[in-house]
Amino acid sequence: MATIFADPNWIESAIFTAPPAAGIPVTIYRGRHDPIIDFPGFQNTARAAGWEAHLRQTEVPTVPRKGTDTLTIGALTYGIRDVFEDTERTEWVCDLIEQ
Repeated sequence: MATIFADPNWIESAIFTAPPAAGIPVTIYRGRHDPIIDFPGFQNTARAAGWEAHLRQTEVPTVPRKGTDTLTIGALTYGIRDVFEDTERTEWVCDLIEQ
């Protein structure tokens, strides 16, 4: 993943805020998160579209807190709805919700 963080076509600057501390500048890359939601008893499915942001653990060493910490990308602030560690254990993958 270090290669992605070095590619200016993928990365974005953001501010990670873990209250009560002041925000810190971080480098992220975003992806669409479109899980399929199955409705038991029905023959169709729906997708719940959303954004996920990948943060380097070298920049944010502790697990981001769900419902408390925020990520500001440009003029938009997102709350962290869920977070998990990537397979290589080098990134936090955060499910974002616009605030």
